[in-house]
Amino acid sequence: MILRNNRKIAIIIPTYQAQHWLERCLTEVRQLILPIQYQLVTVVVDNASTDGTVEYLEKCSDIKFLPQTKNKGFAGANNIGLAWADHWGADYVFLLNQDVYCAPEVLTQLVDFLEIRPAAVAVQPQILGYPETYSGRLSSLPWTWL
Repeated sequence: MILRNNRKIAIIIPTYQAQHWLERCLTEVRQLILPIQYQLVTVVVDNASTDGTVEYLEKCSDIKFLPQTKNKGFAGANNIGLAWADHWGADYVFLLNQDVYCAPEVLTQLVDFLEIRPAAVAVQPQILGYPETYSGRLSSLPWTWL
């Protein structure tokens, strides 16, 4: 397998009224272990939140923040982020909900899985729930659709 240099991963996080989840979510995203030769951008698409989310995200200099003036919905926000990632030239896109937290190795293991299985078009990590908060944590065990 031949890997080219400067490959790109975009994490897309659609948000709405999410300030109480975002600090932890973004903290864990910042601690992700990247595959060798990859650069990462975190794209947060906010659906016109009014709970302080926009103000919080405007202070995050390490993300690409795409605020919307009206709520485009979950799918619409993901599509906006996907269009940005495509324009940026992302090799892989990781769709992440605002209330989900990640194991540090999740990206590395998912990318490794895809790299050795060229027929795979999508993978998903195992989702483990936190019943007390109704949020999840993504483990590094990939699932795939062929």
